[in-house]
Amino acid sequence: MNLYLAPLHGITNRIFRNVWFSHFSGFDGAVTPFIPAAAASRSAAKHYRDIDPSVQGPVPVEPQLLAGPRDAIRECVASITALGYDEINLNMGCPYAMVAKKGRGSGLLPHPDAVRTVLDALCSSGTFHLSVKIRLGQHRPEELDGFIPILNNYPLSRVTIHPRIGKQMYRGTVDLEGFERASCNCVHSVVYNGDIFDYGMFEVLRERFPEIDSWMIGRAALMDPFLPEEIRTGTRPPDERERLRAYHDDLFAVYERTLYGPRHLLDKMKEIWGYLGYSFGFGGAPRAKAAPPEILRAKTPVAYTVAVSRLFDSVPLTCGDVTPHTH
Repeated sequence: MNLYLAPLHGITNRIFRNVWFSHFSGFDGAVTPFIPAAAASRSAAKHYRDIDPSVQGPVPVEPQLLAGPRDAIRECVASITALGYDEINLNMGCPYAMVAKKGRGSGLLPHPDAVRTVLDALCSSGTFHLSVKIRLGQHRPEELDGFIPILNNYPLSRVTIHPRIGKQMYRGTVDLEGFERASCNCVHSVVYNGDIFDYGMFEVLRERFPEIDSWMIGRAALMDPFLPEEIRTGTRPPDERERLRAYHDDLFAVYERTLYGPRHLLDKMKEIWGYLGYSFGFGGAPRAKAAPPEILRAKTPVAYTVAVSRLFDSVPLTCGDVTPHTH
């Protein structure tokens, strides 16, 4: 079985990945937040700093590219492969309007000619393994009937499918019938991605799709960092609270050294708690709204650390099967 960390733009950057991987296990690889090919001609260093091989952790990473048919695809690929990477993931699933309305991410899916143009450019840009991350469509799931046959004509290493359409964003439920249809029609290795929030859900999906041997988890790894390990081994560690506290403290310390002032630091940590609060029973985590109220109210790093200490000292850890607290 293969298990991958999904990219969460603005969150699963190099700093976060390295700290996470130093405290938890279970993942075989990680896909990075996307590099926009539209900016490749400007050679902005910030787009490549996150994938600098010299500062990566122990888990292999695969750079992700966000591209449309008019972007500087070959130039961007050259910059990535020059760093030594031989795998690139194409983002055809980002649902956010600012991306999709420009014909990138899930905005590519309704346009077969644009999909071909992007894939042609990528496949003629050098020798590397190309994978794609897709949704079932942008406006309706029937769109997959138009682009899956196109994907089948290219030498892709794998296709990761999130069974929602772009217009859904992350609302509603995943379309498992749509995933089944897409995976059955796809000739490539398929990775399932979407709403694996606990071990029970993983077991349901594994039983329903026994032919799937690769899985991708994103938000759930922030909500319950022990879930990948549980999926891998079938067990949970006895020292969860201590490991969570050590993970938090290391992440706080690294961000305190690298971010720009107390406000930036607090905003970043509250964003993390928007997911991590799930482990303590606070609801709203899939929508990044599980941060405990006392932590949200903290205005200074001192007040924040006091609130975090109170939480770890007094609130029961409820990873897995969670009954949400009332905010």
